[in-house]
Amino acid sequence: MNNYHPFFTEANGKAKLPLNNVDEPAPIIFLRSPRERMMIPSTMDKIEFSVWVEKEPGEPHAKRFKTFHEYFGKPKFRPVDNISNEQMPAELKKLQEVMKEHHVIITTYTEVSDRDLYRFITKDLFSMLTTGEFYSTTKIVYEEFHPNREYLIKKAASDFIRLIFETYLGPYRMNHQKHSLQNYKEIKRILKTYDDNIALDYLEMDELSFDGDSACIIMELGFYGIMNDVFVHHYEGDCKCFLEKSGNTWRVTNCSLPDRIK
Repeated sequence: MNNYHPFFTEANGKAKLPLNNVDEPAPIIFLRSPRERMMIPSTMDKIEFSVWVEKEPGEPHAKRFKTFHEYFGKPKFRPVDNISNEQMPAELKKLQEVMKEHHVIITTYTEVSDRDLYRFITKDLFSMLTTGEFYSTTKIVYEEFHPNREYLIKKAASDFIRLIFETYLGPYRMNHQKHSLQNYKEIKRILKTYDDNIALDYLEMDELSFDGDSACIIMELGFYGIMNDVFVHHYEGDCKCFLEKSGNTWRVTNCSLPDRIK
């Protein structure tokens, strides 16, 4: 694993990414907003995570499905390339307000520009098909349609942490990590201490750094050790996960849980 070094950020808090030069320090993104710091929802939560849509209309769907643009009442919108940077926030807000009235919102878990969101809504979402049956607020996650490196790393770390703490999946849920996770025995030891009964208290992501096909994400994490249905210990502190890219996905290779008992 490469060493990770501080990296200068712009005034808006976004890291300037260096050119592909091995002498450049690895970029670090400091996660500040509540949205960026939270755990990525499970991909199993499809109704809250993304919307299943048909991209190609077919004859049998003609009456049952409509485009999102039709569902939203065919709101007027300006071509994205005709909108200045100064005008973009207001134009995006207009569309978001119309969508909210129809119980649909676009959410992101990384920094996405207003222009990219506007382009996604008008060029992608508006042409997708839906039954239009949204009775409660449905979240469409931008990065599920346009994933970026930051999102994929955060998602992989979130899924890994969730795997540790979702005890209802059974005591063997970590077994497939035996040969890929460097500190597998350490994590299994913690689970065994509490007969596989631990509960996540909170998680906030602080910092993400990457260097080629390696990445590191630092989180603030708290969890309970439970014995006989009683919360007997509370652990809190930094949790550092190291990841490596494997094909088009990222996998956790080492994850140090807090060992400080409060």
